Amino acid sequence: MRSGLTFAYLVPFFAVLAGCASGGRYDAPGVGPFVPLNDRGLQRFLGDYPSPGPSASSEIRDISGNIIPYPTGLDTFADAVVDYEIGSPAPLPEGQDPKTALGPPDYTTNIWEQPHAVSLGNGGSITLRFHKRAIVDIDGPDLFIFEIGPSVEAMLVDLSRDGKSWTFVGEAPGGACSVDIGPHVAPGDTFEYVRLRDVAHQGAESDSWPGADIDAVGALGAAERMELPSEVLFPFDSDTLAEGAARELDRVVAAIGRRRSAKITVDGHTDDVGTAEYNQKLSERRAEAVAAYLVKRGVSQGWITARGHGERRRLSDGESEESRRKNRRVEILIQDR
Repeated sequence: MRSGLTFAYLVPFFAVLAGCASGGRYDAPGVGPFVPLNDRGLQRFLGDYPSPGPSASSEIRDISGNIIPYPTGLDTFADAVVDYEIGSPAPLPEGQDPKTALGPPDYTTNIWEQPHAVSLGNGGSITLRFHKRAIVDIDGPDLFIFEIGPSVEAMLVDLSRDGKSWTFVGEAPGGACSVDIGPHVAPGDTFEYVRLRDVAHQGAESDSWPGADIDAVGALGAAERMELPSEVLFPFDSDTLAEGAARELDRVVAAIGRRRSAKITVDGHTDDVGTAEYNQKLSERRAEAVAAYLVKRGVSQGWITARGHGERRRLSDGESEESRRKNRRVEILIQDR
């Protein structure tokens, strides 16, 4: 009797496999010959597409749990994946594509589509990059994380300028939430990387999507970043603008001109050749030279802050000429006031 029941349950399963192997429509056993299943019948037979399901709430909350309005100016989202470490237990394969965390929120529970979100797994993490923009502190919330699904799962949030040194900026509560980075960063700090670390052992760990499930990460008030190599702007060991510098700096002037008002930060950087004191002074003079050119081209002097960082903010720690070339640069951040 038991073997007969087992056979009865296995017949539909092998029928589906036969349909897959033949490359045609799925078939299901009937009283007589196998009959084709339509899409609705197939869905009933196989079940829903693996998905976390509807989100617990569409309301955005801050770290304290207060509801805040959706920011109408939120148009800057993470655009690159740097690292993805899956926790344990891990999610289904459908939840392991970290690129689904890029761009604006687009999560869907449509059973015929990929869910468009990535699960960190229990205790996992993801590191994302804002390549064309810099995350800065403004009044109120700065970072917006869209964590989806019926289980609201918290994350630890870190920021980094270079992807190496990290600053902890708080624990995001999960769901659609925001983080104010102001209490944790210094005035004028800029960041390019965001790391989200799942707070382990929360939610339904035994389900198919354990850990926080990330749809998108956005930054409000992010500054447009323009990075110019020093060799394009200055002769070697000089703070006098080179002949070809005007072409590059006029691109900056045009970017500033697209805004009614702006806050502009000019940051000078050097390599580590020479003394730290000398490099600090050189980076300051170069930043001031760029700022003076912008003023000459009509940019309000009151909008500009020029700073030198010397060799302290290197992008590469190597001693090759290529590494040092990357470190010799001027970064310009343009932020709406």
